[in-house]
Amino acid sequence: MGKMMTGALVEEGALTALASIADSSEVQFQKYYDVVMPYLKAILVNANDKSNRMLRAKAMECISLVGMAVGKEKFRDDAKQVMDVLMSLQQSQLDADDPTASYILQAWARLCKCLGQDFLPYMGFVMPPLLQSAQLKPDVTITSTDSDTEFDEDDDRCPFSYCY
Repeated sequence: MGKMMTGALVEEGALTALASIADSSEVQFQKYYDVVMPYLKAILVNANDKSNRMLRAKAMECISLVGMAVGKEKFRDDAKQVMDVLMSLQQSQLDADDPTASYILQAWARLCKCLGQDFLPYMGFVMPPLLQSAQLKPDVTITSTDSDTEFDEDDDRCPFSYCY
């Protein structure tokens, strides 16, 4: 199990690095596109079990960043298949702790930017869950600190210790 987890972490890290390289190199990444994209799509389609959810999410992120980097013309042939998989995933019953949902929303934003007008047919599908997510109440409580508390700049303690 430890080797499998380590392998998954390495793969996730590799996808993050690949996405960053594509994002930074932009159009120059086109020469690597035909080698990289089939691999990314295979992960997206085949990483279905619970242990691979983050890997699948990272593949979504990477695909959308690669698509933006290489541009609509280069990405166009793969875009429909990617969009179909994302729509299928969005319609599936995802567990509450599955990172897929938030990664899908981010991928939609990037794919919209990449595809421009070609994204319009997907708007009716993408917008309702996006608007629903925007209306979610955060699960965070913010409490105010006592405003009378004085902070001594000469105190050597960690400044965060005053919060307790």
